Amino acid sequence: MDNRYITGIEIPDYDEAITALLETTFPDNDGPENWLSGGLDDYRIGIENRDGQIYRVFGVSLNEGFTLHSHLHDLGLRNQVGELEGSRNGYHWLMHPPAES
Repeated sequence: MDNRYITGIEIPDYDEAITALLETTFPDNDGPENWLSGGLDDYRIGIENRDGQIYRVFGVSLNEGFTLHSHLHDLGLRNQVGELEGSRNGYHWLMHPPAES
C-alpha cells in the first residue's frame, strides 16, 4: 500500500481517525509476510476534505481497497464513485465525509 498526502491541501480533523485505522487494520503493511501488500498498487483511493479537495491518496491492491473502503465507510466516509462508473479521475474509490451538522 502506498500512502501520500497532497502538498498544499488542508488536512481535515478526521484524518487522525484514518491514520489510527490504518495502524490497526494494516499494522505490518510493508512487511514481506503481509499477503495483502503484494506490491500490487493497481487501484487508487482518494480521500477528500470537507471542501471536496483530495488531500490524501492510497495506492492499493484490490483486497486492500475493499478492506480499506469498508473501514472508511464505518468512519462515516462515503464513496463518490458509482458501481457502474468504475473510476473517476483515476480513482476507484473517492471517499468524502458526511456533511457537518
